[in-house]
Amino acid sequence: MLKHSFKIRDAVNPKYLEYLGSAGEIIRKTNEGLKALDLVLLEDFGDVLIQNAWTDETGYFLTYRISPIFIGNPKVKEAHIIIERNFSKIFQPIYGHKITKDILGEEITLISIMDSKSIGD
Repeated sequence: MLKHSFKIRDAVNPKYLEYLGSAGEIIRKTNEGLKALDLVLLEDFGDVLIQNAWTDETGYFLTYRISPIFIGNPKVKEAHIIIERNFSKIFQPIYGHKITKDILGEEITLISIMDSKSIGD
């Protein structure tokens, strides 16, 4: 799996700018909805390429973590549910795919495959 994190220079592309705004909105709405400023911190966001034997799959990923001062807070579980639900609404996976969750230490990465192309056709 290849990840490309969006950079400031990518903001000139209207598509990237729209998606980057959407990722920020997911985090902002989660924090506001739970009335806990900085509960969830956005770590990374970008597009992803997965090269399989006969297909290339593309989509988007969002990496976030819970602020250390909120570890153990009862709102944390609710925050994970809200983020995953909002991510899947905005970055809807194609038929036959689900949102993938990858947990590495404190960071949680959500991946949505939004397109698949056959190689060699």
